[in-house]
Parts: sequence; structure tokens; C-alpha cells
Amino acid sequence: MLIYNSSKNRCLLVCCLLSYSLPVFSQSLPDLVALAVHGHPTVAAANANIAAAQAEVDTANWQYYPTASVSVESAYASASDQDYAGDDLVTRFSVEQPLWQWGAIDAGVDIAETRVLVENSRKRQQQWTLAESVIDAYGKWLASYLNMRAWEAGLEDHEALLEQVSKRVQQGVSANIDLALAQGRVASTEAEYLASKTDLKTALLELSQLTNTPLLNGDLADHISSAQELHVSDSLSSALAISPKVKLARAEVRLAEQQNVLQDASLKPALYLRAEHQVNSFSTSNAAPQTRVFVGFSGSSGAGLSWQSKQRENTALLQAKQATLYAEQQATKQALENLEINAESVALRLESLHMATRTTEDVSSSYSRQFLAGRKSWQEVMNAAREEVQMQVQISDLEAAYLVTSWRYSLLTNGLALSVQDVTTEITAESTETASAGSPQ
Repeated sequence: MLIYNSSKNRCLLVCCLLSYSLPVFSQSLPDLVALAVHGHPTVAAANANIAAAQAEVDTANWQYYPTASVSVESAYASASDQDYAGDDLVTRFSVEQPLWQWGAIDAGVDIAETRVLVENSRKRQQQWTLAESVIDAYGKWLASYLNMRAWEAGLEDHEALLEQVSKRVQQGVSANIDLALAQGRVASTEAEYLASKTDLKTALLELSQLTNTPLLNGDLADHISSAQELHVSDSLSSALAISPKVKLARAEVRLAEQQNVLQDASLKPALYLRAEHQVNSFSTSNAAPQTRVFVGFSGSSGAGLSWQSKQRENTALLQAKQATLYAEQQATKQALENLEINAESVALRLESLHMATRTTEDVSSSYSRQFLAGRKSWQEVMNAAREEVQMQVQISDLEAAYLVTSWRYSLLTNGLALSVQDVTTEITAESTETASAGSPQ
């Protein structure tokens, strides 16, 4: 059975590695997860979306500054129009500074900053999905590897027994049909062994594709990861605080709220200050350049009564995002409970199988000795050997299933802090997100 890691030992290991600052890569499960969540092409796309959202924040902050504009106009009017009896070409330079917009600019900045949180949450969700895929693929690889080893050992036992049966046939103690039947048993065991090798290759290929790194069975086998210890206390609060889906839902609720603020502010007239410098005049020929300063209000309700439908749209969108947040919280709770139940069930089954395995091994050894003494038939010995290897295969499958469940539980309650690099990334991301969420708008 796999040896479970304690959180204390894990923390000591992380501290030691951080203190020495040595590059570590061992193709263990945490390192495979780190490779996937940092090197997968979808993560690069998510980083580009984050960069675009951060640029949008800069654009929103620039709205506090004045807007410069220039216009060059030429008028074609009738000769009797005295308003355009002056110059044919007029140039205006203007600078307009918003003075008060009822919080519209603040809401625009907050929306842009919230979109950064949304894109970060989407990236975290993508990394989360990759981590789950790597954990599942690693479980498949581990089960296939352990099964291959079990069938390989079983095949060796069957071949040894076949050799004994062959000798007994040559000595005339057993019939030729016994040899044929024994060869069939060996062929069946060899087929299971070859099937486990195929499963192993498939799982290794899946891991290589997820990590975008060529992997070897030998390297993975040298650093097999252990199952994680499950800490049930306060796990739900940790899971709700860490879940990227819940974080994304919260960010989208906040985004919908700020869009409502922006919509309300856009319906009120904005106070502005505008300075203008004009060269030439349509009404007077050869007029001297003039400089003017304006203070005024401007606003628009949009086409028809579209502001009413827009408000209804924003209200409905906010309600939808709030419902999505509640649904994600419930889904996280359910996933956590399912993992706890599954882990407990697998652990109990493993305990029972280990007890049964000891009995099966004793029976197989006893039958082998009795076969040599002539008190047991080769069929009984092969049946015992077959039962022993099948029992070991069941244990291998359950050990891999427990490992997957425990690492999924750790991912759900601890986040992506599965390696030294990810611990630092997780802490930095959490600090940045907290500071951004708590900054005044």
C-alpha cells in the first residue's frame, strides 16, 4: 500500500528547498503538474488575455486626464449667408477635462480592474483543469505500471510452473493435455501482461502531451508519488476560498455590479471644462486667433427608451451571476463530499484486500510446496497463482484510485501549491488579488 505524506513533512521539504534555492525536477506528480500549468499552450493564451485586460486598466485610468482634439473645417455657403462671410478654412484646437461624471470614470476603472481578476480566475481555472487532467493521467499510468509489474511477476510464476509441468509430462507423470492446458494458462497471462504494457504506453503518451515534455517510464518509476493525507477539518472553507470557479463567479458578480453603477452614471449630465483655440473665423475675414474657455454639462439618454431596457438587462445579468456563484459554491461542496466518501471507501477496500492478499500468498506458497510433493495438481497451483496476481492487480487499481482521490482533494483544499514553484506563485497571486480587491475605487 502507498505511504501517505504528512503535511508537516511536506512543509519542511518545501522550506528546505526554498532555503537552498536549488533547481529541482524529478518527474514526480507535483513536477508534472507544474510543467502542465506553466507550459501548456492554453496557459500562454490566458496570459495574453491577462495582458490585454491590464492594458484596459491603463486605458480606463487615462479617462481622468483631459482629451485633446483638433478640427479643420471648410464651409461652403451661399453668398447671402452672413454667418459664413469670413474665412473659408477654420482650425480649432481644444482640450476638454471632465470635472464630475457621477462616478462613471471610477466605475470604468473598477470594471477594468475586475476584468483583470476575471481573466486571472479564468487562467487559474484552466490551470486547475490541467492539474486535474495530469492527476487523472498519472493515476492511469501508476495503475498500468503496477499492473504490468504484477502481471510480469505472475507470468514468471506461470512459466516456472509450465516448466515443471513439462518435466512431469516428459517423465510420464502427467498427460500431454496437461502441458497444453498449462501453455494456454501462460498465454492468457502473457496477454494480460501485454495489455497492461499497452495501457502503460497510452497513459505515458497522455502525460507527455499534457506536460508538453517527453517522459520515460523509468524516470517516472524512480519518483513515484505517494497519496496525500486528507485533512477534513475546515476543508470546505478552504475549498470555497481557493476554488477558481467560485473566484471567477465572484469576480463576474462584482463586474455586473459595477456595470450597473456605470449605467446609472451615464444617464446623468456630466460636468466638463473645455479650453479652445480658434484660428480664422467663418463669420469674419482675417480675424485674429481667439482662445475661449467653456464650462458646461453634457449627457445623453441613448436612442428612445433604450436606457430602460439596458437597466433591465444589467439587473437580470447581475441576478444570473449571483445564481452562478451559488451554484459553484454548491458544486464545490458536493465535489468535496464525494471525494471524502470515495477516499474512505477505497481505503476500506484496500485494507480488506491487503488482508485477503496475505491469505492468498500463503495459500499459493502452500500449494506450490504440495505440488512438488505430489499432493496438489498443477491446476490448483496455477489457480492460486492466478488469484494472487488478480488480487495484486485489484490492489494496484485501488492504490492508484486512492492516490488520484487524495491529490484531487489536496488540489481542492490547497489549490495549485503542488510544488515549490507553485507555492510561490500561489502566494503571490493571492496577495495581488487581495490587494486589488481591497483597494479603494
